[in-house]
Amino acid sequence: MSSILNHVAFVVEEIEPILEREVFSHFFVGEIESFPSEGTREVYIGRGNGRILLMQPTGEGPYLKALNRRGSGLHHIAIDVEDTQDYLHQIKGSGWYIHPDSLSLFLDHQCLFLARPQTELLIEVQQRKSLSQEDFFVQKINLSIKRRELIERLDCAQALVGEVSQVTIDNVLLDLNCFY
Repeated sequence: MSSILNHVAFVVEEIEPILEREVFSHFFVGEIESFPSEGTREVYIGRGNGRILLMQPTGEGPYLKALNRRGSGLHHIAIDVEDTQDYLHQIKGSGWYIHPDSLSLFLDHQCLFLARPQTELLIEVQQRKSLSQEDFFVQKINLSIKRRELIERLDCAQALVGEVSQVTIDNVLLDLNCFY
């Protein structure tokens, strides 16, 4: 069973200055929404699968902690799977571990986060009834993760590649720095 890319999430200090950049004027930008329970303001860029999510912390919580600890940048990659438990069995021994704070999410929503010591990136795994392999806004993600096999073991339909920090959108290669 493979997974597909749902979104690539960046924690940012402020959403509006990023959206004002020329590079984003060519893409669909959704409405900025507030999520007081999460302590964020969020906006999606793009349509379909593989959208970009900008998350601005507005209060205490994990996103403000991440921003204070690491600054603006890549926070997580969300992937969709048809069966979360089957997917966890598939990636057993991959080097990814269930983040302990996400256990209640798993029990309530069949959603959880995977983490890896000394790796700042989180992987959000979401169970969906069906997986659409069409209409990907982000076609490829190049990540600065030294252990390429960690990414390859996620078995994502989009190319998740180690070593370089870039995304490919509509066949245009963008440096991740444009998101913060």
